[in-house]
Amino acid sequence: MAADDSLLALLAFGDGGYGRVFAGAFALTFGVAAASFGAGVLLGIAGALGKLSRHAPLAWLARLYTTLVRALPELLCLLLAF
Repeated sequence: MAADDSLLALLAFGDGGYGRVFAGAFALTFGVAAASFGAGVLLGIAGALGKLSRHAPLAWLARLYTTLVRALPELLCLLLAF
């Protein structure tokens, strides 16, 4: 029982516990995920509208972006982003 109590004590929010650190890390992770989702939606809508555009340079740029992103493996995109 003492081992279980000490493990749960590490998750406490008081002195000697890491609960506050975990809560802060969760909030940061959730914020980054929400911002990434929003940026992805906006980029996707902009790309779709660009491909449907009647302006040739804008449609060409959107097609180029789509072709480049489809041609690259996901891990390479992650490597380039970071």
